[in-house]
This record gives sequence, structure tokens and C-alpha cells, in this order.
Amino acid sequence: MNKYSHTAETRKKISEALKGRHLSEECKIKLSEINKGKHHSEETKRMMSKKFSGKNNTFYGKKHSIKTKNILRIARIGKSASDETKLKISKNMKGKYRSEEHRKHLSEANKGRIHSEETKRKIRNSMINKFNKENNPNWRGGITPKHLIIRSSKEYKLWRNAVLIRDNYTCIWCGYKGNKLQVDHIKPFALYPELRFAIDNGRTLCVYCHRTTNTYAGKGSRNAAR
Repeated sequence: MNKYSHTAETRKKISEALKGRHLSEECKIKLSEINKGKHHSEETKRMMSKKFSGKNNTFYGKKHSIKTKNILRIARIGKSASDETKLKISKNMKGKYRSEEHRKHLSEANKGRIHSEETKRKIRNSMINKFNKENNPNWRGGITPKHLIIRSSKEYKLWRNAVLIRDNYTCIWCGYKGNKLQVDHIKPFALYPELRFAIDNGRTLCVYCHRTTNTYAGKGSRNAAR
């Protein structure tokens, strides 16, 4: 046993003597000033981690009360970690994975929780440009064809839904209703860019009727080229 460590009996006595006591604000400030710039050595950190991990931790198996959670939440409002701290946390977490038990606890804790609109907006704003183009690990230098970008756009989806609603989700040629419906451009998508989002240039067709059109799968463009 380390000659500087207290016995279990002494630790218990100290714990009992300090129960219910709180440091004054003045004392907290003094301690903060005294410890400014001081850092534990890596060896000390490892010893502390080993000593207070798992069942050795006095809080092991316990949970914060709702009141304590609210106090902690309010204390953190408006505070954010510095870039230096974020970098340290990131480096420290590299290669670490949550256990199945930990994941299950997180899943249970978050069941039924829904982000507020304000929180959603904050998350959305924080992610803007974070994974766009060069920042996205799947970025390959902009090799996606232009027509696929257009067909994946919000405007295209709105146009498609508008045509389906107008045609009552029914193939206008055979009357089919179901999940095999497609929206076709009457005047080809490639040849009439100004009509790509014109609702009157769209029609609802089933897969089979769509294949019989003169413009299916780029046939209109190839015919025009001839």
C-alpha cells in the first residue's frame, strides 16, 4: 500500500465528517487560482482512472435525480468546449467503441425523446458545409452527372409529386394504381430544359406504359440526334 494513502477506516471517517459541507464561493475561487496551469502527469491520470473506474467509483450503479439533472443542464447552458478541448476529446476517443451494454443504455435513455424545432435548426446549421463537397469523405471531385443532380433536387421532387396528385396517382393510359407509377416528361427532359419543372409537361404512367413511349430511357434524345 502507498505510504501516503489513507486506510479504508480513515477515508470513511473523513467522508462522514465532510457530509453536508459545501465549499464557499471564496474558497472555490482560491482553489481555482491555486490549481491554474497545473496538470496531472500521464502516470497519475492512469492511476486515477484505474482506481476510480467500474465498481471502485462511488457513483457506480447510481443515477442522478431529475432535480440534479436540471441543475447540471442549467449550469451548462451557453457553455461550449474550446477548439483545443474538442481536439483533445477527439484524439482521446479515437479507436474506442461503445460496448453493446452502453449502446443499449443510451437507446433506452433516448426512447421517446424528440428534438425541438430550435434544436433541429441548430443541428442543421452546425452541419451546413461540414460535409459538403470536399469535406465529405465520399466526395470524388464532382463526378455526378448533371441530370442526376437535377433529378435528386427538391424542385424535381415537388414537380413529380404535383403531377402524381393531379393525376390522382393513376396511370393516365391504362388506369393502373399502385407502387409502380412513374412520372414521364412529355417533351424530353434533355431537349427541353425550360420545361423540366412544368407540370403540364408531366404525365403519370405505370412502368409498362412508360416503356412504350417514344422518349423512354433517352430514346427521344437519340432520335433527335439522328
